[in-house]
Amino acid sequence: MTENNSLLSGITRIAWGFVFILFNFSINEIDLIPDFIGYISVAMGIVCIGDILGHLKLLKPLSVILSVWTAIMWFSEALTLTSLLSAGYASAVMGYLSTAMQVVVLIFTIALLTDLSTVAVKHQKADGNLDRKLIVARNIYAVCYSVNIGMSLAALLTKNVYPSIFTGLLTALSIASAIVMFVTMIIILIALFSLRKTIKDSQTATLSATYNIPPFETEDPKNT
Repeated sequence: MTENNSLLSGITRIAWGFVFILFNFSINEIDLIPDFIGYISVAMGIVCIGDILGHLKLLKPLSVILSVWTAIMWFSEALTLTSLLSAGYASAVMGYLSTAMQVVVLIFTIALLTDLSTVAVKHQKADGNLDRKLIVARNIYAVCYSVNIGMSLAALLTKNVYPSIFTGLLTALSIASAIVMFVTMIIILIALFSLRKTIKDSQTATLSATYNIPPFETEDPKNT
């Protein structure tokens, strides 16, 4: 597989992986678009691009960790084991562990979108701004997700302390954050699939230039 094919395959897998990661569609509290499938797809995309962007390989361990974690959480929900994990001491442990994994998700996403913006710079047209869209989406995502992490910590640390006040504040913040986050998700997905199209168009243009054989020159009859 050539470098351009590897890049296109990697970006495609990452883009579709984010579809699974960013959106949830649940029936009976079971997510029909499992996050772990998304992280597996992203991990496969990172493998494809790793030889092109060597430092991107550093994100592979994080993608594996997130794949395993989200798979455990999905199967625990599917097998109705969450009630066992939300009782007594296990509840506090799972709460702090979930918050820690949120931090891993934040670091992973910021680093990945930053690396993809450098790919966009290389392959977009001179007047393109796809790299800036990825950076803006990354920044908004970072702020919103940081707010979510802060709310998770607040819920853990203020448990059974002024519940009515904190419940109201957290509810208001969660609604506002959810709205902004949804818009950010759409921006990220549009940017990722736009990057895929940009790379594909760049690959097509390169192939056209490579195989563009100039026409044969006709012989001047005067020289015969």
